[in-house]
Amino acid sequence: RTNVGLSFTTVKGTSFVNELRFGYNRFNQPQIPVNNGPPEIVPLQGFIKSFTPFNVSGFDTIGSGGEFKRVVNVYNYIDNMSYLVGNHQLKWGVDVRRYLFNAYTLGLNSFDFDGSRTGNPFGDFLLGLPSRTTSVTSEGTGFPGGNPRKLELALYAQDDWRVNTRLTLNFGLRWEFYKRITEKRNRQSSWVASCNCGGVAGEGNSTGYAG
Repeated sequence: RTNVGLSFTTVKGTSFVNELRFGYNRFNQPQIPVNNGPPEIVPLQGFIKSFTPFNVSGFDTIGSGGEFKRVVNVYNYIDNMSYLVGNHQLKWGVDVRRYLFNAYTLGLNSFDFDGSRTGNPFGDFLLGLPSRTTSVTSEGTGFPGGNPRKLELALYAQDDWRVNTRLTLNFGLRWEFYKRITEKRNRQSSWVASCNCGGVAGEGNSTGYAG
């Protein structure tokens, strides 16, 4: 994780204070496959994270699980103002947050050998005669990476009214806006309200909204 925070405070007289803050957070999560395969291939995962699995009946699987990477960047901008007038302390401000998600999930093709071709699973493997092959690209279309974007905005105003030494009234209002998640490169499908149907990424679904 990487975290950075900056704050700039301005004071004018005895009644006005402005605080401007900026924050940045980066979460980097590279992950090797949960199933990292036999010990012989583990040292190689410093160069290649995942290996095509070969499943031979009666033997340990050769290969590994899929690969996953995620990097999330969050930018935060806050501006708070405070003004003291009479027996009122007025406060107002804005909070803006922008989320940049970047993920990559890679499935793998696989080959199964059960002995249905030669009567011996290992014989099928040596001859390259799988009983079943699983192709990620044939089972589902799309891109393994994604770049969703999200924006949040909040505004507030409040008044701390000191009626007397024994009574203080607090009034406040806060408004929050959450923009729909978008996909930077239009690689994510979504529901389209105008036709009550699914919009396919990259095919006329130009808004790039994520469902």
